[in-house]
Amino acid sequence: MLIGIAGSKTAELIIYGQIFSPMIIRDIHAYFIGFSPKTIGAAGFILQYIYYGFEFTLITVLTDCAQTTSEKCGLTQKVPWGGIFLALTWGIGHAVTKNNIQDGLHSFFISLCIGIAYLLPGNKSVNAWCAAAAIFLF
Repeated sequence: MLIGIAGSKTAELIIYGQIFSPMIIRDIHAYFIGFSPKTIGAAGFILQYIYYGFEFTLITVLTDCAQTTSEKCGLTQKVPWGGIFLALTWGIGHAVTKNNIQDGLHSFFISLCIGIAYLLPGNKSVNAWCAAAAIFLF
């Protein structure tokens, strides 16, 4: 989780020039405190975090599959191939779909952090999942 938090906050500082408050705090403000007719309150908040749960689970699966495939193809196990794959798909996808290069660079950088977390000893998928969860929540 520390890799996810440190990577995300470092990327924010480098790319945006500031460190943002944790996403969960921003969302609580947006869905409850800053409530307006355009927001949908508690239901929107709950659905948003269910979506995030699915998204960082998908990120973990992509990282795991890419890293496992690269290792089976004989590539070195010391390089975060899963993170590189994720950066090239998820990171560039964010830049294109959001039409914002900063968001794409942020996603690209944190994808590499997730790949690095995957390489930690122990249950590799859990490491990547925890790093992704930390990035989304903090």
